[in-house]
Amino acid sequence: MLGLPVVATYVGGVPSLIDNGRTGYLIPANDPYQLAYLLRRLGEDREANFNVGAAARTEALRRHDRTAIVNGLMDTYRQIVAQR
Repeated sequence: MLGLPVVATYVGGVPSLIDNGRTGYLIPANDPYQLAYLLRRLGEDREANFNVGAAARTEALRRHDRTAIVNGLMDTYRQIVAQR
């Protein structure tokens, strides 16, 4: 939500939240060399950091839009009630 690029590992549900290279970066768990390489690369490419951070913020705002969530939930309840 802060517009910063995320660096995370391929564990649990994290890969379903991050589009690698577009909204953040995913690296294998327990791979310090890959982490070091990525952090060095990020330190050298400010434009990529900005672009990935902006895309992550846009995705987070879309995914966590209160109005859309409430409307989706209400639609689900309406469908359930209509089936009775």
